[in-house]
Amino acid sequence: MPHVVLRSLMHRRLLHAAMLLLVTAPPLCLARQLPSLRIPLEPLEFQTFPEQVLSSGASLVTVHYVDAKHLLLTFNRRRLMPRIPDAPETDVDRNIDAILLDLASGKALARTSWRVHDPGQYLWSLGNGAFLLRQRDVLTVFQPLQGHAAGDAFAQQPFIKSNRPIGSVLISPDGDLVTLETLDRSRFLPPVRKPSPGTSTYAAAAAAAANAGDAAAEQPASLVQIDFFRLHRSAEDKPDKQPGHVVPTKAGTVAARKLVLLPIDSAGYLSVLDEGNAHWAFNFNAHQGKVNELSPFDSSCHPIPFLVSRSEFVAFGCRGGKDPRELGGFNLRGEEMWEQTFPESFTSPAFSFAPAAGRFALSRLTTSVPIPENQEPGGLNAQMVTVYQTESGRQIFSLNCNPLMRASENFALSPTGEELAVLNNGAIEIYTLPPPSGKDRAAMHLAETLIPERSEGPILLGGRMNRTSTPGAQQPSESSASPAAILPTTPAPSETPVGEPTAVPVAQKAPAAAAQTQLGDAPPAEAGEHRKPPTLYAPGESHDTPTPPRDAPAPAPR
Repeated sequence: MPHVVLRSLMHRRLLHAAMLLLVTAPPLCLARQLPSLRIPLEPLEFQTFPEQVLSSGASLVTVHYVDAKHLLLTFNRRRLMPRIPDAPETDVDRNIDAILLDLASGKALARTSWRVHDPGQYLWSLGNGAFLLRQRDVLTVFQPLQGHAAGDAFAQQPFIKSNRPIGSVLISPDGDLVTLETLDRSRFLPPVRKPSPGTSTYAAAAAAAANAGDAAAEQPASLVQIDFFRLHRSAEDKPDKQPGHVVPTKAGTVAARKLVLLPIDSAGYLSVLDEGNAHWAFNFNAHQGKVNELSPFDSSCHPIPFLVSRSEFVAFGCRGGKDPRELGGFNLRGEEMWEQTFPESFTSPAFSFAPAAGRFALSRLTTSVPIPENQEPGGLNAQMVTVYQTESGRQIFSLNCNPLMRASENFALSPTGEELAVLNNGAIEIYTLPPPSGKDRAAMHLAETLIPERSEGPILLGGRMNRTSTPGAQQPSESSASPAAILPTTPAPSETPVGEPTAVPVAQKAPAAAAQTQLGDAPPAEAGEHRKPPTLYAPGESHDTPTPPRDAPAPAPR
């Protein structure tokens, strides 16, 4: 009998503790929460895709907030297309339908169709209701609400026309800097037939190749050119421009062997320093030259940082292996604010930012097997979209998307951070999120005090940074930005530079030295400096490490 009483008492205490935990614990997962609005996709003539197409990584669907009351939905639409004479054999043409949606009524306000020529990403948000559209190697800007008021929601403004194939377009979280990575066009030319061995032509070609090899040993090949463009909004009082016209200003150029992901914004960039024994440190390198030493981070693999606001960033890392399952949150005051461990392997992380609410949304694709660095992941299990409060790491909302999309462009945070739009179960679902608490707002105010000053000068990467990559990234391709080393050289003079913005006046040009920046070794350490110089080379990689061959890419990462 005493044992029965004791067990009953223990049972009541455990039950009480469990109830208390449920009451006091933060809402880690609200996947059972019902959406506040559902906009069915079928009336919009949306076409579904087979599972193998969704998991291919092709950019098929995008969801973006234009402002708090309007959405922009785009999706691949199968229909007959007229043939284009002399089109490149590598083209994979398809139609993209774009719809401007009113959230109050769920109705389409405007609609158009674009023709794109590859499976890569074609659309990016620049913030403030402006969007960047890529059609092959031409970038244009449109502003749906402003255009709708003028009679054409999808009127395009010329932005940048590149003479080199575009491999990657990256937009900073503050929407003020575009990083454009372009490729050597010669890599897309058909291979030249080699002469037969034993002939005089073969001997001459071998001699020429040997001479070229000696020159190449002195000057590593530059396959990728990285151009930086600062974005400015034109003033309303200028009669020759529309209000809010987006104007790019060239800010600098560097060269690389492969496509890279630079954690960079209008104020500076992050670099990762290897301090040995699985101990790493971050630096924030202001474009004006100041270096801010930040928090250390313990990881058994190379950390992968991403800026999520102008004063905060997150970094993926590993614990005891090469599978990145750790996520840490950091600020520019030099603090690691929080850390989280994921229970499963994942790949293809993607972000949506709402700095006004101190929040970001993270999408990750969970996999059935661990993902060694640079290897194709195993079977995809689910796409998890989670909304975080940046300062505390608190998970506000989490949802398992159906169907999962490897390109991960099927979700978006509203500008206020109080709504999440997700393509789910045959509809666009809008989930209402709780407003930031008083504690959250105090943390946001503190984060604002850490924002570094914007720089309008040239972007000079004075020392080599450590490489960055996406967890589970594949080998270099235009559909997945992969690890790379920035070379201490400028593009060869024979390479065609990125063209200046077409029909868009450039407010100012960076000096010639900035447009062709040569990246040398990091400056000598000052007395008492304890960190190693930053480097864009990975551990074990050096200036002479050969670049592995790669197949013709198919643009472009998100």
